[in-house]
Amino acid sequence: MRSHPSACPKTSGGPAVTVGGPTTRSATTDLVRLLPQAQNLVLPRIRQSLEGLEEPVRGMALYHFGWRDEQGRPSAFAGRARSLLCPLLSATVDGGSWERARDAAAAWYVMSGSFLIHDDVVDADRVRRGRLALWAQYGAPEAILTGDALLSAAFEILAEHSTHATVDAVRMLAGTACEVACGQILDVAAERRVEISSATALNTTVAKTCSYLRCGAYLGALYAQTNPDQVGAMADFGHHLGMIVQLSDDLADIWGDPDEAGIPARTDIVARKKTLPVVAALSSQRPERSELAQYYETTHTPDQDELQHLADLLDRCGGRAWCQQRMQDEVTAAHDCLDRAAAHPQARQNLADYALLLTHSSLASSAPANQS
Repeated sequence: MRSHPSACPKTSGGPAVTVGGPTTRSATTDLVRLLPQAQNLVLPRIRQSLEGLEEPVRGMALYHFGWRDEQGRPSAFAGRARSLLCPLLSATVDGGSWERARDAAAAWYVMSGSFLIHDDVVDADRVRRGRLALWAQYGAPEAILTGDALLSAAFEILAEHSTHATVDAVRMLAGTACEVACGQILDVAAERRVEISSATALNTTVAKTCSYLRCGAYLGALYAQTNPDQVGAMADFGHHLGMIVQLSDDLADIWGDPDEAGIPARTDIVARKKTLPVVAALSSQRPERSELAQYYETTHTPDQDELQHLADLLDRCGGRAWCQQRMQDEVTAAHDCLDRAAAHPQARQNLADYALLLTHSSLASSAPANQS
């Protein structure tokens, strides 16, 4: 193992960044400032890969990522690509530079594009990043095939410059793609059933969100000066981060910050998705459970008053409390993974702050975050 006395991450074209100020705002603000550096490192590699695709796949892939508009004209990249920090920060676990994980991060992000395209088709979601989803713009068959092509492009990125980590990276990418597909099938099956068990709901989350972030953290650590135990610990960190992200998203949809009209989105309730708080509530023995279950057997569109009532029922049936407790457990487990990885102190802080940035759950202290 090589020692790296300097702070990390080292980024292209700039000095190391010190994170971990006295407030939550300063910690996440520092990481937000890293995003342009992460994008400048990885996005050109992604763009290069997409430009190498044949038309019409190339045009549709560029549209999905925001580099072409609805008329096929050049446009700016869509999105903040915060997820790029997962593999890049994980690559600094030994205190080294994240530049060595550039191709891994690019491949991982391109693979995520494949997942999102397919997910939009399956869920019939017409909007992605504020404009028509790929399938809504070009058609479902075209979108599915473009998603397939992106998955192939991800493997090509990894294979182009072979290193000591290439074989393991390819295996992880392939395994993750298969696991996410299985998770999507479980998710579709769950929507057809009135009730599912907590175990099934958790398995779906593990197969989709957790496996994706586990892959990102694994890939980053794989390209660092690490041993197999450290890589495994970072992969486990990604798994727990994925669970925290999903729990946070599920809670936010029902009880999170309101929109401009002062109302939480609650789109998952409208779509009758069996999210983790819903499954926990439906598994309770509270008398309100039967009224809640009846709603999930209907197909009407609820108004705002009914949505508020359903959110209250979910709360009274323990859905929110279960998720908050599970999130605390996942935060503690994620912190333990950083201990097992023997992360460089600055990398540890950055990874903790990254979780804070994504989920508002701090891993920086040894105690679980207080989720109120």
